[in-house]
Amino acid sequence: MSTGNSLIGTTLDGRYFILDKLAAGGFSQTYLAIDTRLPGTPTCVVKHLCPIRDDNGVLKAAQEMFQAEAEALQALGNHDRIPQLLAYFQEQQELYLVQEWIDGHSLLMELPIGLAMPQAKARALLDDVLVALDVVHQAQLIHRDIKPANLMRRTRDGAVMLIDFGTVQSYPCSRELPMAIGTVGYMAKEQEVGRATYSSDLYALGMVIIQSLTGVPPNQFVRSATGQLLWKQHLKERDRHLEPILDRMVALDLNQRYASVAEVQRALHPAPRRLLLGSLGLVGALTLALIGVQQFGLELGQRLWGSPSADRLERLRQVLSQKKWDLAEQETQQLLLHSMGSHSIFYLDQWTPQVCATVKAVDLLWQEASDRRYGWSTQQRIYRGLHHRQGDRPGAPSTEFSQLSQTLNWQAVRRSGEEMPPGHYPHVFRGDSPGTTEKLLLRLFACLS
Repeated sequence: MSTGNSLIGTTLDGRYFILDKLAAGGFSQTYLAIDTRLPGTPTCVVKHLCPIRDDNGVLKAAQEMFQAEAEALQALGNHDRIPQLLAYFQEQQELYLVQEWIDGHSLLMELPIGLAMPQAKARALLDDVLVALDVVHQAQLIHRDIKPANLMRRTRDGAVMLIDFGTVQSYPCSRELPMAIGTVGYMAKEQEVGRATYSSDLYALGMVIIQSLTGVPPNQFVRSATGQLLWKQHLKERDRHLEPILDRMVALDLNQRYASVAEVQRALHPAPRRLLLGSLGLVGALTLALIGVQQFGLELGQRLWGSPSADRLERLRQVLSQKKWDLAEQETQQLLLHSMGSHSIFYLDQWTPQVCATVKAVDLLWQEASDRRYGWSTQQRIYRGLHHRQGDRPGAPSTEFSQLSQTLNWQAVRRSGEEMPPGHYPHVFRGDSPGTTEKLLLRLFACLS
């Protein structure tokens, strides 16, 4: 087994040309590569197993973990928040796996020491990572190394992806593992002795969010005599709802923590004791009820019903019922801006659960009024059906978005009474550059997923 001589400039499996080294760890080295057999030579990531220690015990454990990583990526399939496995092979007695390249940046760049993240953004980060982590846990897997370096903010839509499954473990596990796997500061007590559970991943995520809110690395925190993590004194602003949730996520005692992603999500978005219907009509009320129950918890529905958004949704419903699509598009744009607390600018980092609840409510109204001809769900179906290509120039609109714009005829001059193609409405990001429009639209699509 190689100890990791540089592969730069070589071609593996007759197709993967190695461009540069990305990272090196105790068990493997990771390289940036291109696939020379596909049109456009798309970028990919090649991981090479090469443990630093070459004794038989370490080598066997490393091989098992490498195999487990490939199997986990294959089991997780093509989920939007997990890198896709492209290949797994052996060449000259060396093991390699190839996975999707994610154009984005590590959350390490967003969490500099001493600088706290705004609370709204930290909450959105927690919601975002829980989506990816739930996919992993539903596949009966534990990641075991949740930390900023293994969370990536994707450039094209701002979504957070979970990467590096080199420490993944199936759960329940039939045997105790002989060594601690994870990163000090983010690793729960039970994980240190080889007994990780789903709750261990939630512990690590809680530490990431506390780090984001305080600007303090987790290994610098201390605990009280009763085991309570002492971190709130570092806060610049307080959140009485979020703080006890994080306290429970990072509890020292496993039995005091949340047992699942769903429990954390319910705590973040609890159901209220009573419902306030507000002034919505029947369709609008049913729309928000469906969203509240199925996706975000009834608290968000209540916020919409009891706020000016209720009147705006009702006005949109009335305009849509009259088939005044251009006017409905204007109402939709203003409603979405209002949900973000903005007057004229859409922001990539303001897609909170409440904004997503508004997106779903608006989309269902469009779908209902147009018999599914118009609406964001229709645009998303068309977008997903376009041929997927890679290798587009960074910062430029992708091939798929250019195709989508043509298919929906977004460049057309609208004439009164003229029927537009399916998915044409609503085009609320009109006026932004194509690259920015695509990022905003993909962030909106993520709300519908």
